[in-house]
Amino acid sequence: MKRRAREGKKAERRRRRCRRRWDVSEDEAVSQRLRALSELMPSCGGGNAAAVADRLFEETANYIIRLRTCVDTLRVLVELYGSPGR
Repeated sequence: MKRRAREGKKAERRRRRCRRRWDVSEDEAVSQRLRALSELMPSCGGGNAAAVADRLFEETANYIIRLRTCVDTLRVLVELYGSPGR
């Protein structure tokens, strides 16, 4: 019985979240996503909104490349030295 109640509450939360997404304009949704991304990345400096967004995307792309390089390096090290469980 409790499980059904929990599942019902989860479904209701999902429905509310979906409604909220549709309640905001497309511009506001983009702004919200840019703000969320900027919270994950270091400060992008001043300038107009388009310049800030461009800088944010550039920094994000560079960060992804650095992370990918780290992952690739770690994979090579594991191949060379093996994992402790082997």
